[in-house]
Amino acid sequence: MNRTDWERSKKQIRKTIQEGVADIKEWASEASYLTGATTNIVKLEMEVHRLRTQIEKSLRRLGHEVVRTASAQGAIKQTPSIKKLVASVRSLEEKLHKTEKKIKETPLSWQAAKKAVGKKPTKKKKKKN
Repeated sequence: MNRTDWERSKKQIRKTIQEGVADIKEWASEASYLTGATTNIVKLEMEVHRLRTQIEKSLRRLGHEVVRTASAQGAIKQTPSIKKLVASVRSLEEKLHKTEKKIKETPLSWQAAKKAVGKKPTKKKKKKN
């Protein structure tokens, strides 16, 4: 084997090693992203479960309060506690919808995440006067 063949072989080996290292870095980045995204979605799902449980408890308290304040004719009195419970349920439902929306908007695929991250805001060109 002459010297030029050896140099060519060394270059090819270096190139192959560099490509392999680049692939490993990309796979590691992808695995890291997917782990983080999955963890985030699990946390959001736990929050959804917590909010649904709170809504259920608030609705149960509201039902008890309505039955307690109902008159013999069946008319329901608008007490401050009923108004407070209704406002609480509405607030919790709003938080629930926002959390569910976050879950739907979280990209789980690496390609979707790369597209979302890869889009750089365009800079506005300054006008010369």
